[in-house]
Amino acid sequence: MGPDVNESDLNFMVNTKGEIRFGLAAIKNVGESAANSIIDEREKEGSYSSIFDFIKRVNLRSVNKRSLEALAMAGAFDSFENTHRAQYFYRENSEDSIFLEKIIKWGSSYQEKQNSMQASLFGDSDEIEVKDPDLPQCDLWTKLEQLKHEKDITGFYMSGHPLEDFKIEMDHFCNINIYDLKSNMQKLKNKTVKFAGMITSVNHRTSKSGNKFATFVIEDFTDQNQFILFSEEYLKMKHFLVEGNSVLVAARIATRNRHTDTLDIRISKMTLLSEALEKETKEIEIRLNLSAITEDTVNSLSKISTDFAGTCNLKFHVYDGENNISIEMPAPKLKVAPSLFLRNVSRLTEVSFKLN
Repeated sequence: MGPDVNESDLNFMVNTKGEIRFGLAAIKNVGESAANSIIDEREKEGSYSSIFDFIKRVNLRSVNKRSLEALAMAGAFDSFENTHRAQYFYRENSEDSIFLEKIIKWGSSYQEKQNSMQASLFGDSDEIEVKDPDLPQCDLWTKLEQLKHEKDITGFYMSGHPLEDFKIEMDHFCNINIYDLKSNMQKLKNKTVKFAGMITSVNHRTSKSGNKFATFVIEDFTDQNQFILFSEEYLKMKHFLVEGNSVLVAARIATRNRHTDTLDIRISKMTLLSEALEKETKEIEIRLNLSAITEDTVNSLSKISTDFAGTCNLKFHVYDGENNISIEMPAPKLKVAPSLFLRNVSRLTEVSFKLN
């Protein structure tokens, strides 16, 4: 579980549900002093009810702007109701300060008044009442933005993985993952492989002879690996080499040259995963178990086929497992848009599909 100002300890801990909770001190730019300040106040006065309650109570000399920004990016304030991470970094215009800076000033002013009142000879020791600022109205971060900030500040993708949106593409177009690719190079010699992942770093370079090339890292759910593109392949595919791009890669495992047994991964083709279904799918085969076909299933498939019409061929494969009988039925009048069609069909639990 990600960090949470109302549950996290200084270091990683196991909560009452048996879940591992990320430690506050493990967040970049937070540190032990700020983490201890948050935890001590929570243990003394109870859980924080909102971001404003938090800002009023914590020691803003220990929990400074950098710490607060890191906590917000990491999702440590996500348990507060009716708030989201983008609000803390919202600006009304390019010259405006972010909302988090505004509430830090508001919290500092509150704490100064509170301390002044408690120190006054004739003052009342009760807590002063102030109105909480209004939270800005703005769009949520995209999933990719949120995950990028999480990785930058914690070293992990806390709330998911950027590749989760491409499960269909990876399940149907890839024949290997990066871990197996790295572990089985000798067995894969002279074979063509297809894998997918996200580009996490890129370095465009020039050789001593003046030729352009690039080294870059691709990461999937299993591992990461550095790859190289030279010469014509570099010129042909360099526009794909952007940090954050998710790509489908076709490559061949071959010896570097005739004088060595060293194997290289020679990339021959790249496709953006977001475009892979449209570019790589020639036909979609919908597979249905005869015993599971209902009127609702037929109606749902009919509606999805109509709503997401396109240019890709569609075929139905109905099978009777008990009697070992099946029939394939092309649907020449039905053409669909692969990406939208498949993302909706995949929600029908009684339907499976194959991409040709």
